[in-house]
Amino acid sequence: MSLPVELRLQIAAYALEQSASDIFLPQPKAYQRIKPEYDATSNLSILLVCRQFYQDFAKIAFQMTTFILGHNDSTGEVEHCPAQLCEALSTKTSTLWNLRKVVLELCVCQSVLEWRNYPFNNEHIHLDELSVIATINCDADFIRYVPWLLRRLQHVRKIRILPVAVRSLLYRQSYGNLLGLIYKKDHYDRYDAPNAPDFGATWFEPSYNDEDTSYDFVAREPEPMIAEEEYMVMMKPKIDHLMDWMSKIS
Repeated sequence: MSLPVELRLQIAAYALEQSASDIFLPQPKAYQRIKPEYDATSNLSILLVCRQFYQDFAKIAFQMTTFILGHNDSTGEVEHCPAQLCEALSTKTSTLWNLRKVVLELCVCQSVLEWRNYPFNNEHIHLDELSVIATINCDADFIRYVPWLLRRLQHVRKIRILPVAVRSLLYRQSYGNLLGLIYKKDHYDRYDAPNAPDFGATWFEPSYNDEDTSYDFVAREPEPMIAEEEYMVMMKPKIDHLMDWMSKIS
């Protein structure tokens, strides 16, 4: 306690750092991504040491801890519904405004369409990373909803899609299919939709992560509205890359 608060915060950051192995099961158990024993509260136990620790470390502890929003295996009901959580956070001051890393486990994929303003479209929340796991019952269906999700999601720097299927070939095929759906929707929203042009508030640049077979999307500014001919020229390298990707795994 004799150290300056800046040094105490640096030490706390080392103590609070989490790795993927702390949260997720190793491959090939992709269909059971989250460790059954994982509990975010264990990473927050430092706040129980004393009032001074809580005062100094509460913000950084919440920022560095990964929180799981999932479903109850015994009842099948969704726990901590993202839309309800967002509503609660908009009505009162909360330490949960410091959330930065969230894993969302979906047991009912169509529930994505029922999110009113989408989770985390809250001016008080700015996530560094949102990981989405579709349970084995709706893994394939969820891919169809991802383009719609990306068009509406805000206040998230990076989103990770973690499919539950085990075979790596299926991962890659699904990723290629997903890119095709994303590009198709972007073109439709820009030029053919009833409310066109609509290019969204954020564009998520896609990539495939071989290390944990995730689909990663990093937020950036969307491309400005341009003539359709120019858009097709701009998209050609991406389409060519997608076709090459699909031909290598077919």
